[in-house]
Amino acid sequence: MSDQNHTGCWAQCRGGCSQRISREHILSKALLDSEMIRVAGFSWCKDGYKTVGINSLTVKALCKVHNNALSPVDEAGVFALRKIRELVTAPHAVDTRTTQPSRTVRVNGHLFERWLLKTAINTAYDDEYRIGVMAQQIGMPGPDLVSIAFGDVPFSHRMGLYAIVQEGSYLPTNSEITYMPITKAGAIGGWYIGIYGIDFFLSVFPLHPQASPPVHLRSIGLSNLPAHILDGALHYRVSNMALHRGTSHFRSIRIDWSV
Repeated sequence: MSDQNHTGCWAQCRGGCSQRISREHILSKALLDSEMIRVAGFSWCKDGYKTVGINSLTVKALCKVHNNALSPVDEAGVFALRKIRELVTAPHAVDTRTTQPSRTVRVNGHLFERWLLKTAINTAYDDEYRIGVMAQQIGMPGPDLVSIAFGDVPFSHRMGLYAIVQEGSYLPTNSEITYMPITKAGAIGGWYIGIYGIDFFLSVFPLHPQASPPVHLRSIGLSNLPAHILDGALHYRVSNMALHRGTSHFRSIRIDWSV
């Protein structure tokens, strides 16, 4: 992605762009230099996952004005990622005197959701897909997603963050962050996102009020992910995620959607 020649701003539909286009890290550069991200499904990684360090994965995607306007979203995203990483990599000591988890992380759901969207747009920017069903230009997000990313309007119509809840045992990959687009008819309708072994689906496909939400990723046509991810139940905007080791509930992520 660092070789792209596009010098536009994906938020240009908002107006007020500056002349200066920022070369931005797809994952916020405030994370550790050793952070790795796996990306698949785009023109530059058609043959499978490509794993790169965040400092080498950059894109000219936003002008300086719009990039700076999203600084609070970046800060919230970095905070959430660091806390989740600490949670899943810390020693797994369990307090046997209580049924409460030994550690709990609290995350602002709306800001985290917007940061995931901003990062997802960065991964898809200037590629071969329209970003969202309302997008008119290849490689650019629709105005609806731009407005959501900047907090002008909320996610609606069951768009937004789903947790993927697996049954049974599996071996998570705790050291990586994974982004993979879900496409149909030349447009991205969502992303599978793995964060240190915790799996999410970020939907940007609006559902009719009478329509049923997807039950798992396999139901929307995905097949090139491990079975425990494809068949995991999708839960919309969960407020509490319990992590287990064996029969012990040792970690908890609380996602606040009230603010």
